[in-house]
Amino acid sequence: MTEYETQMEHWNELAQFHGDTLDFYLLGFTCRIRHMSLSLSVHTLPFFRSVVETARPTHLRLSISTMLFSKRTPTYLHDPGLADLKSLELDVNVWVGGQDSYKGNTDVDGFLGHAIDLLRRASAQQFTFHLTVQNSSARQHLFMWSSSSEPGDSDEQRERVTRPPAVPLCPLETWVKEVDLDALAHRCFEAVPSLVSVKLEAWSRDRGSSHKSMELSRVQEPVNELQDALRQHPLMP
Repeated sequence: MTEYETQMEHWNELAQFHGDTLDFYLLGFTCRIRHMSLSLSVHTLPFFRSVVETARPTHLRLSISTMLFSKRTPTYLHDPGLADLKSLELDVNVWVGGQDSYKGNTDVDGFLGHAIDLLRRASAQQFTFHLTVQNSSARQHLFMWSSSSEPGDSDEQRERVTRPPAVPLCPLETWVKEVDLDALAHRCFEAVPSLVSVKLEAWSRDRGSSHKSMELSRVQEPVNELQDALRQHPLMP
């Protein structure tokens, strides 16, 4: 047994881990890690259950790949190893129309429904969701049109040539444009009584660059200090 393996056997708990899901799996950690920041893809998904069942994190940040986000059901949000979560952050950076031919047709509300189920089961207190949508097809289309003007063209001709035709928004871009983050935050609070704070951000970075953000904290009901003291120390008869 190597010195590294001997040291690992004596680690009961680590404060944090930041890296890829496969990195954690290959390092062979056997201890609990409360704060984890993991990148997750379709290729590393098979290792995710083993990782979270070992680490049993209380604070988890997941960076989710485009192709993983495109899957119909996010099974990874139902793993038993997430039962102790108190804080969940989902960071989704999606490329639409790229080499993966992803059309941006993920049901975001359905995806968030699975996240809310996880938060409710774990009695989590904090939830953060970041969604960034980038359209590589739109960028390529714009570049091709911009490159079609000639050096001798007048400003009017150049403007007419380089102005790209309207391209329909993909479903994800439409969701970012139309979503009511305030209503979504209240939906989270209603579904998860334990939640204390919700932070939401949605950003479509191409064709108009729509950006929205919302951060809400649950309003705590005032506590009557006298009544609270009497409950803890009732008066003698």
